[in-house]
Amino acid sequence: MRKPFFVLNLIVIFAFLILTACGSNSESTSSSPSDKSSSADSKPSNLPALPDDIKKKGKLVIGVKVDFPPFGSMDASGKNVGYDIDFAKKLAEYAFGDANAVEFVPVTSDNRIPFLNSKKVDLLIASLAATEERKKVVDFTDPYFGTSNLTLVKKDSNIKELKDLEGKTVITLKGSTEALALQKAVPSAQQLQLTTLAEQLQALKDDRGVAIVKDESVLYKIVDQDSSYKIVGEPFEPMAIAAAVRKGDTEYLNWLNAAIKEVSSQDLFYKWFKNWFPEFKNTPQLLPRP
Repeated sequence: MRKPFFVLNLIVIFAFLILTACGSNSESTSSSPSDKSSSADSKPSNLPALPDDIKKKGKLVIGVKVDFPPFGSMDASGKNVGYDIDFAKKLAEYAFGDANAVEFVPVTSDNRIPFLNSKKVDLLIASLAATEERKKVVDFTDPYFGTSNLTLVKKDSNIKELKDLEGKTVITLKGSTEALALQKAVPSAQQLQLTTLAEQLQALKDDRGVAIVKDESVLYKIVDQDSSYKIVGEPFEPMAIAAAVRKGDTEYLNWLNAAIKEVSSQDLFYKWFKNWFPEFKNTPQLLPRP
């Protein structure tokens, strides 16, 4: 009589285990729709279709700066951070419902357009000013930032304004709009063109140039963090900062411009600006806002 009772117990235990497993599976299944809906909610329904070639990759491949804070740099843990990075992650969220569906490719001022046109990246969000010359080789989105150029000198410098740079060596960034702006504003200035901000600051410390001409948004942060420098003169040569795609990539350009309008409608550009540029005296005129 004991044997049937023992078998019956085994059957009951086995049935309990099956029911527990099923309950666990149904719980897991029930959570996935909410995950999907959460992902879908982060993709605005009013955007045009993403280009098929971008969609197939399942991520945005974007050229960004890694040495140009506060637009784009690396934090202590090796993560990309900055105003441009926040913007890029929001685009990835709009495209795929996941802010991390993005591959960041480091670029410099000198190689960023060649990287785009050689298809190493599909998009540039790299503090790129939308100049007429550049418009001949890439297509720009609507601006997502705006800035002007300013002059940075050592604290004890006698330089007070642009005209004081005449005939002197001035440090600029190779392949940048500030180099062009200085050439236009002070043709007699001799330019020492370097490839990174760190190199520029070191050159100024070493007296290889009397000043650095650069984007005002970058210089405000430098002066705020290091009292051995000061900003002189007035801002000059205002410029629109925009993302860029390959020439003729109209479908992607249309999607990006629609996404920029969506970001602007939520006033996220202003939120990022206040976070990354707390030292900035004025809100840039070209900053998209509702």
